[in-house]
Amino acid sequence: MDRPIEDLGIGSTHDDAFLRFRDGGLAKRRFDWCFAVNSQAILGDAARRATGRRDVPQIGKYGLQTLYAIRSMDDMTEGRLLGAMHGWTGTGRYAPKTGEWGLGSPTSAAQILDDLKKAGLLDAGVVAGPRSQSIGISEAGSRLLDLLHPDCEDQDLPFRIRMWQEQGTGSHAAIDRYVRTFFGRQKRFASRSR
Repeated sequence: MDRPIEDLGIGSTHDDAFLRFRDGGLAKRRFDWCFAVNSQAILGDAARRATGRRDVPQIGKYGLQTLYAIRSMDDMTEGRLLGAMHGWTGTGRYAPKTGEWGLGSPTSAAQILDDLKKAGLLDAGVVAGPRSQSIGISEAGSRLLDLLHPDCEDQDLPFRIRMWQEQGTGSHAAIDRYVRTFFGRQKRFASRSR
């Protein structure tokens, strides 16, 4: 090969595009880790109280928002719900990008629903044949949402995360502030409601 590698269109880890993607990934990883650690303790406590189970699976960031969405929807099939998760627009404050998934990704959306079912927060039943299941919030799911501070519902969370990714590592202070506020409110709310 007589041409330099740069002429082949192969970039370097020092290229601006690579650095933007790396920093966006670091921002998302920071949010995901901080949310998961706090969720296990704080949302986990509410989930255990709501379900009466000690082994309730962890409530994820999009699982919680999906649960709120299901509560506000009419009768729903799994397929329609997955479509609503894909076309999620939140409050409309942020403009979704074309082709972008809202709540979850194409590979994680079905897993989000499975996790909510395993936690006992959803009820599923057959509507019209084995491939068409209705889905709704269970009594335990309703109790869980009643045990949470109203501001735990954040319809714009997927768009906030995207914005933080675009800001890269410069978004760390905003991410930390969001996590402290989100879980701080819930912690105070839970201590008053015991």
